[in-house]
Order: sequence, then C-alpha cells, then structure tokens
Amino acid sequence: MSNYNNIKAYNEFNHIAATRGGVDKYISELERASYNSGRVDEREELIWKVPLASAVGIGLWEVGKACVRKIKEHHRAKKRSH
Repeated sequence: MSNYNNIKAYNEFNHIAATRGGVDKYISELERASYNSGRVDEREELIWKVPLASAVGIGLWEVGKACVRKIKEHHRAKKRSH
C-alpha cells in the first residue's frame, strides 16, 4: 500500500500555496477570505434582527411607561383615600 493517499492532500495544498506566493501568504489569504465571509454572513443575519430588536425595545418602553402610569395612579388614589 502506497503513501500516496496519505500525502495527497498535503501535496495539493503545497502546490496551491506555491502558486499563491508561499504557505504563509496563502494562509493569510485564507484567513482574510474567511473573515470577510463571516462579516458578510453576520451582516445578513443582522438585517432581520435590527427591526426585531427595535420593536421589542419600543414595546418594552411602552409597557414600562404604562406600569409607571398605573403605579402613579395607584399612589394618587391611595393619597386621596387617606
């Protein structure tokens, strides 16, 4: 049994890296491409999250205002009854 199958992937990687200016430069290119791809994916994810988070924030704000209003009314009614 030959070692060809074991070193085939390494050989292909070395060949690609050599055509791109060496292993270090090729790995840097791969890192940059992966980083940019991740940024694009995250930006696409955030597109629907921003309106959702805004709506939730506005809803919580309105609920908070209503609660404060009810508490103030309750205290006013309590003061009037005493």
